[in-house]
Amino acid sequence: MVFPEIITVNDSLIITAFSMLLVFAALIILSFTIDGFRLITNNLEKKNKSKTEPIDEANKQVTSPIVEKTTNQEEDTELIAVITASIAAMLSKPANNIVVKNIIRIPQTTPVWGSISRQEMINK
Repeated sequence: MVFPEIITVNDSLIITAFSMLLVFAALIILSFTIDGFRLITNNLEKKNKSKTEPIDEANKQVTSPIVEKTTNQEEDTELIAVITASIAAMLSKPANNIVVKNIIRIPQTTPVWGSISRQEMINK
């Protein structure tokens, strides 16, 4: 194979820079396209939801999150002590300066199989 021209270092740098710019431009266009599709689908979902569910201001009900209350005062006190101690250890401050005012239990979002897997890894 015979090349009619010899490629210099400058030529190779120009080719590299042009190729990188081309790839980045393609990625930016792809990113905007994906964002556009997301916006279009969100707008369609909102329109469909508003058509199927008429909002009646008089019948609107406000729901508050359900907070699980335990009847055992000793468990609550122990839980507050543990949370206060862990916050004090994390902040490197004495526990006397920390006041726990409200505790809200967050529902578990991890699947059961994921929790079991983590427990098994800890117990090994």
